[in-house]
Amino acid sequence: MFVAFLNIQIPISLGLIVNNLSTFVNNIGDWSISEFISTLQHPIFNLVTLYTLQGISTLINISTIAIIGEKLALKLRIELFESILNQDIAFFEKYQTGQIISRLTNDVQDFKSAFKLCISQGIRSVTQVCLQSLFTI
Repeated sequence: MFVAFLNIQIPISLGLIVNNLSTFVNNIGDWSISEFISTLQHPIFNLVTLYTLQGISTLINISTIAIIGEKLALKLRIELFESILNQDIAFFEKYQTGQIISRLTNDVQDFKSAFKLCISQGIRSVTQVCLQSLFTI
């Protein structure tokens, strides 16, 4: 949620910088360089801070989702392997060993990738839409 909040704040901060630049260009004779620098100093510092916080928050977000995804995949692999061990002989006559191992590894990998993508993008998108609607109301 924090990353989504930062993703909304960054364009606002960029807008302040563009507005200050526009005001400076339109009134170029009225401003000194020191006034121009002091006017842009705070919005640029805010923008750099927002990008830094976004980077750190994204790192934490991705790491957390990766750890949860790996734990779920491990649990799923263990349960699938236990299920394979509990099968009767007819199951092993019907399916080849390569098929079983392929299902065990590939399906779990596909689940893990889909889980990470859906959770990270889903939470970020829903939060951004909610926050953006709050800002526009």
